[in-house]
Amino acid sequence: MSDSTKIKTLSSWSDFVDHLSKDNKSGQFIYRGQSNPSWSLASPFERWLLRSLDLMGHYPYISADPNAAADHGREYYQERRGSALQDFIDLSNGCFPIEVDKLKEFEQWVVGRHYGLITPILDWSSSPYVAAWFAFRDIVLERWDETKPIQLGGHVSIWELNLGEIEATEKIPDLIVHEDPQIPELGRSSAQKSYYTELNNYKVFELDGYLTKNGVQDCLKQLLLPINAISQAIKELSKMDIHCRTMFDDLAGAAEEANWRAFSGGLYKGFSFSEMEDGVY
Repeated sequence: MSDSTKIKTLSSWSDFVDHLSKDNKSGQFIYRGQSNPSWSLASPFERWLLRSLDLMGHYPYISADPNAAADHGREYYQERRGSALQDFIDLSNGCFPIEVDKLKEFEQWVVGRHYGLITPILDWSSSPYVAAWFAFRDIVLERWDETKPIQLGGHVSIWELNLGEIEATEKIPDLIVHEDPQIPELGRSSAQKSYYTELNNYKVFELDGYLTKNGVQDCLKQLLLPINAISQAIKELSKMDIHCRTMFDDLAGAAEEANWRAFSGGLYKGFSFSEMEDGVY
């Protein structure tokens, strides 16, 4: 995360709702939820590439290491992207229910991401509430792992990107914002009100750093929501019909929603994380 990132710390779920109603009366925004505020806005492909080049210490700029930049420039970047996608297309031949080779390139990336391919695209939503649900969902999933207790004093992160400001500038030609391609077999993308960002730059490997480097960092804001708001958030989101079964419109979503109802410690039955005295659950 860049030092110049605009950060707004909220004290409760109600503060988050108020922010959305007061601060975002004009303009078009998209949102991304992450359970850890320190995570940058890097796609799976960008994170993989940094690790493979042993450049995590230079994050987010590959150009921080002159030798690496010389040895692994644009051609290397494009070759790695292209080979991953082509392998997926070739290996998907005959797989039901989507004929991947008949899709446009971006649609192929979306399908690949859905099924676990390491892709250069990052998921967003036009709904801030969907983004918040995904941030808190990761906290709930971690809670089921007894080796990772939830520290209730922390925060989750909701990133807010102003599309109006993105579209109004010519300073960031390597950033593409995609609307959901509406692939019928991927109903969850529609339910999640999906948008995607694609950063095609071989020197800057995450969105926050790219925007800062090009002087347009003001279009991005990070909202910090306290983890102890999780109980109220999950209940309010469920009333909005935002839960596992609707976000993942398939058997996997049904199974996860059943797990939440049976094993989530009462998120649906009045349990409050704020009742824990030691700050850890």
